[in-house]
Amino acid sequence: YLSLSLRKQGKYEAAITLHNQVLGIMAKVIANNPGQISELSRRSALYKARAMHTKGDFYKYYGKNEQARGNYITALKIYERTLGKNKQELEQVLRNLNNLD
Repeated sequence: YLSLSLRKQGKYEAAITLHNQVLGIMAKVIANNPGQISELSRRSALYKARAMHTKGDFYKYYGKNEQARGNYITALKIYERTLGKNKQELEQVLRNLNNLD
């Protein structure tokens, strides 16, 4: 949640660093807890989507719209698979994707 807060403040590099740390931790947790893999995999997928969303915002901020688009599309696909179609994070990444030049 700290990385999401940093993203909302426009502190993209710090947010990406934290996202990457969480993704590393989740990979280790999943490897060590195979009995709980479905819920852990779902959480890991959401963390990855949020990281891609943050990277999209980072690239958009620096005017790299093609890189932003790729990250937003990846985040969108993960959000759709894990959240369904009408969730707030999914709607936000759709707005960001539609607002690219």
